[in-house]
Amino acid sequence: MSLLMGGLCLLAGQTLPPLQWLESRLFDIRIYFQHEPKLSPDLVLLEVAPHEYLSLLQFLNRPALKQLKAAGLDLPQLFHAESEALIQTAKKVPYRLVLASHWVKEKARLQGILNFAPSLRPYFLTGFADYPPDSDGLIRQQPAVYRYRSAADLSHKQVDAFSWALYRQAYPQARPPYSSLLHAGPASGYIVHSLASLRQMAPRDFAGKWLLVGSSQDRNKLKTPLQSRIRPLELHAQALSGWLTGSYYRHPPILNLILPLFLAALTFGMLYLTLRWGLLVSLFAVLMLVISYCTLSIFSFQYFNTWLELTAPLLSVLTTAGAVTVFFNRTEGQRRAAILNTFRRHLPEEMVKELLENSEPENLTLHERRIVTVMFTDIKGFSRMGEKLPPDQIIRILNEYLTAMTDIVFNNQGTLDKYIGDGIMAVYGNIGENNPRQNAYYAVKTALEMRTEMEKLQKKWMHQGLRPLQIRIGINTGEALVGYVGHPKRKEVTVIGDTVNTAARIETLNKKYHSHILISHSTYEYVKDWMDYVPLGEEKLTGKSSSVKIYEIRGWKEESLQV
Repeated sequence: MSLLMGGLCLLAGQTLPPLQWLESRLFDIRIYFQHEPKLSPDLVLLEVAPHEYLSLLQFLNRPALKQLKAAGLDLPQLFHAESEALIQTAKKVPYRLVLASHWVKEKARLQGILNFAPSLRPYFLTGFADYPPDSDGLIRQQPAVYRYRSAADLSHKQVDAFSWALYRQAYPQARPPYSSLLHAGPASGYIVHSLASLRQMAPRDFAGKWLLVGSSQDRNKLKTPLQSRIRPLELHAQALSGWLTGSYYRHPPILNLILPLFLAALTFGMLYLTLRWGLLVSLFAVLMLVISYCTLSIFSFQYFNTWLELTAPLLSVLTTAGAVTVFFNRTEGQRRAAILNTFRRHLPEEMVKELLENSEPENLTLHERRIVTVMFTDIKGFSRMGEKLPPDQIIRILNEYLTAMTDIVFNNQGTLDKYIGDGIMAVYGNIGENNPRQNAYYAVKTALEMRTEMEKLQKKWMHQGLRPLQIRIGINTGEALVGYVGHPKRKEVTVIGDTVNTAARIETLNKKYHSHILISHSTYEYVKDWMDYVPLGEEKLTGKSSSVKIYEIRGWKEESLQV
């Protein structure tokens, strides 16, 4: 799914005009904050008028210019006016002449890019001197090689850019990179000479230089980012300077193709790992990924002149995050929410959070056998009292009682299994860590605190005109099956086994002994060092063939060490 989202975002970024416009503006902003471009000192710029064309050719034959590496002529009229003289010059000079070619269009369709006489082609190199603008009319990119399909013969052709053709005169083995122009502003930073000023320069001033020649009548200014306009001759110099100094901007198409797919897959992996900890954690992780990638893009642009696109990669991150979050909430999220809601009914919120930090909700629902301590409570005579009181008063008293007792269970690491009328079933050791000795201790501690709390409630209810109420508690420790059972829409965490039945039977023995807290021998073995108890002998419980030793808990031993 992540690769699909990344592919769709990549396609959208390359085809949708609004996204293309946004990416272009982000490039312009980075250009605005970029450091000043490094200009090559090996360029000499010259402007000539049409009546100086012949003088230019004579000047090119001067011995002082023999040390030039190359000369580039962006003078379309020269090709027709001085063809023979141009050929003779090309034969005499020791360096190569590069002639600028331009679009040849017919009815807005490209016919070709060579617009000088065929007789000149054997003597010169050619370079494409036009700069195709982006969709918003601004010039940002300068490919080293232009590839096109001619409308004349429908064949695929290619030609070097004017600046790249000049660069290759000194570095013929150079491989053409894909680049973006470095825009210095309204002017390129170079001095544009006249023919007269060049005649006054010493021969050493031309050694190892590139000569760029343009027409003084070419007043066409090209629009670049930041609303700067620059003449073609200065733009040629800026492009060639970028090749010579290595300060051109790399726009790697393969890397920009892979990035949306990679970030979409990375987002999917991050969400897979973090959604289990909550939506806020996942959103923070996605935000950190977005900030990290933006930082990487800015850093690579600032220090490595590499243009890593922002629109398609960030769009792939956001769409993947949105799609995964929606899918998670509709499937996995609903299932996890159901599990968590179930545990919140049985455990205090702090314990639920602790369990989630240490284990998966799925692991909490596995069926297993454990040594647990089970506690049953009941209110003596509550059913008969309920027959004499109004229903709203019964509900109020019952809610007050169950709230107080449940808080005590939660405070002692117990699990609320269920309410049984006015009774409570609590379990210790069925969820989380399992320490039978500690579980038994907390169960008996809960019982003692319940008895104390019940005494406080009795005083309050007696002031309200109610008769005293007594609580009876039975506790047993043993092996039970821990399960997550019920209808798919209404599942509960519970324990099943003889241990549970024994605890319920022990609670009923309080009627016989007129006691409040009874425990079995298995629980006694774990808590005897802390509790003040009275052995009551063996009892034959209903439904059991063997007898069970019963002990009454009176309180804590003096100076006993509590866990």
